[in-house]
Amino acid sequence: WVTAKTRELHPEGERKLEGRHPGDFTAILDAFARALDRDDLPRLTPEDRPAALHAALAAHRALLVVDNLEALAPAERRRVLDWLNLLPQSCRALVTSRRRDDSLAGHALQVDKLDRAAADQLLAALGERQPPVARLTAGERERLYNETGGNPLLLTWIAAQLGRSTGRCRTVDDAVARLHDAHHRAHEPGNDPLAYVFGDLVQSFTAD
Repeated sequence: WVTAKTRELHPEGERKLEGRHPGDFTAILDAFARALDRDDLPRLTPEDRPAALHAALAAHRALLVVDNLEALAPAERRRVLDWLNLLPQSCRALVTSRRRDDSLAGHALQVDKLDRAAADQLLAALGERQPPVARLTAGERERLYNETGGNPLLLTWIAAQLGRSTGRCRTVDDAVARLHDAHHRAHEPGNDPLAYVFGDLVQSFTAD
């Protein structure tokens, strides 16, 4: 598993990820090589690494996950997908992206929202770490599902707001109001879940 993203949304706002994060095709190959304990592969020339890693993977039954592919530049995304299309028969790949890529046509699974049962499972899992979430009534869970459209990131963000020891969200009503409040960014810059979800998509739009 490797992620190409460089930021995450936390209860207190957006946060840059620390440490080494692959920003291009070669770095992603190197991350997979290290997962195989093949530290020799990153020392090969960039031209030799793709074929060498394919050969190394042939001895394994592996699922390769590239998370947040949209964080890469278009040319690097294309190189990653071309390489994954040539994986050995014993391996499979799963790629996630918040931005649709036409090159994945025929292989794409659109994930629009969680169904209600899955949303309840997510809230139950969050409640194991955050007591205020565990105490939600059936009606409150229903309202959260409707207000977030079943979006798992928004459900998680609201649950985290309820679980904070400091903050303005003490009830579901408070949390939903905060979600809808376009001005709350003035109080806590960077803590806007909708901007986090959709902001990079807006930046990718053409004038048309």
